[in-house]
Amino acid sequence: MIGTEMADAVLKWFAAKGISGETVEDFGVYIADDGAVCFPYGDMAKKRYGIPSGERSFRWSRGVDPVLFNLRDAGKKRIFLCEGETDTMRLRHELGD
Repeated sequence: MIGTEMADAVLKWFAAKGISGETVEDFGVYIADDGAVCFPYGDMAKKRYGIPSGERSFRWSRGVDPVLFNLRDAGKKRIFLCEGETDTMRLRHELGD
């Protein structure tokens, strides 16, 4: 199980990018047992290693085709295509739901 110290460090990392803990929770981002920060993509998750410090690396579930991040907003009148997950989360944080 990941300790609260790690969770606090991850939340501080997001906060430095202008993303609140509430937004992190709203997107369903979580810390896996191996320490990766997981960004939910439908039925799968993209794992990002190196948060809050270290070299960045990313892992997808083997044999699963990637899908767009944040599909729950796809039915809205306007959508924004952002470069990455944290950009998407920051924009949602600024604009609201």
